[in-house]
Amino acid sequence: MLRSQARWQLDREIQQIIDEPLRLADNAVLNHGQQLLRDAYQVKPQGSRIASQAKELQARLDAAQRPIQIQLQSDNQTEVTLYRIGKLGSFANHTLQLTPGHYTAVGSRNGYRDVREEFTVMPNGTTKIITIRCTERISRDG
Repeated sequence: MLRSQARWQLDREIQQIIDEPLRLADNAVLNHGQQLLRDAYQVKPQGSRIASQAKELQARLDAAQRPIQIQLQSDNQTEVTLYRIGKLGSFANHTLQLTPGHYTAVGSRNGYRDVREEFTVMPNGTTKIITIRCTERISRDG
């Protein structure tokens, strides 16, 4: 009974990561996924379900750590900060590699309303273009 409960728990936890691969952007979840994969390989007899899940989990773990190219566009006047990465400064075009997950870019410029752009980098995604520009002037008329 205990063995079947442990297999059921392993099955459930692996399937949760397979179903929600963006959770692997969190280092704790990534480490847990790697431990689940090691546990799956140690199950004897493994069975077709656990073997299939282990193969899929390995693919999700690999994809979660594979950077995707992102293109940021701005106006050379907006100061851009990408949370979790740092200050990028002002630029017209900026290319960088990001691992899959959720990101927030913030733009600021004197005399203009700050802007915030949230975006998601998907595993096995294609180059994504994100535009971040401060365009709305702040009224000085009070």
